[in-house]
Amino acid sequence: MEEYEAMLLTDRNKRWIPLMAQQAASKPTFFAVGAAHLGGPAGVLALLRQQGYQVKPVL
Repeated sequence: MEEYEAMLLTDRNKRWIPLMAQQAASKPTFFAVGAAHLGGPAGVLALLRQQGYQVKPVL
């Protein structure tokens, strides 16, 4: 399962970050991703924070 986790989650998350940054730079943007993509050191939240973004939950 580890090879699939890398392919389906980790690698995909890493590819998304530059695309998200590009979209967010041009206009206010809401991104929705599946819960499995959020957590952990290679999750979307951690990767965005590493790039200097402030990530807040929508209440």
